Amino acid sequence: MLTDDLAAIKISEAQPPLVYPGYPQLKLWADSAEKLNQPTEGFYRLLPDFDKFSIPVNTPLQKDPLPLHAIYLLTPHQQPGTYLETVANAGKFAAFFDHTTQKAALRGMNRQADHFRQIVAVANRTHVVRVFRSERPFLPDALAELIEQDFLG
Repeated sequence: MLTDDLAAIKISEAQPPLVYPGYPQLKLWADSAEKLNQPTEGFYRLLPDFDKFSIPVNTPLQKDPLPLHAIYLLTPHQQPGTYLETVANAGKFAAFFDHTTQKAALRGMNRQADHFRQIVAVANRTHVVRVFRSERPFLPDALAELIEQDFLG
């Protein structure tokens, strides 16, 4: 595991974008934790009104940054089955922009142009895939296998 939920990415001309290790936790909704046989009792609730929990990771994390090769966007849907859809061109930019936190802070610091260039640099050098997964039945092993096949491709 390298990170969950948020990723710090370093961009340079000489090498692929690098992802830095994050905090050793998983952020799981209660229903996802249940489906993964992960109890939530005793774990920190991230927001008082939501059933989302911080679950500590007990295995050692990667210590050094690693090249960013792919980003998988999890998208639940109501149909049966799980499938992948490669995101291309402007769709990649939109995906990165949509998943950027603190856009108001970027505006306040007048950093929108830098942010735009950074998104373009990462999007142009990264494989982006939207993963459509059925909410019912939820099949985490099949989902992991499909992503792994695409990643190792």
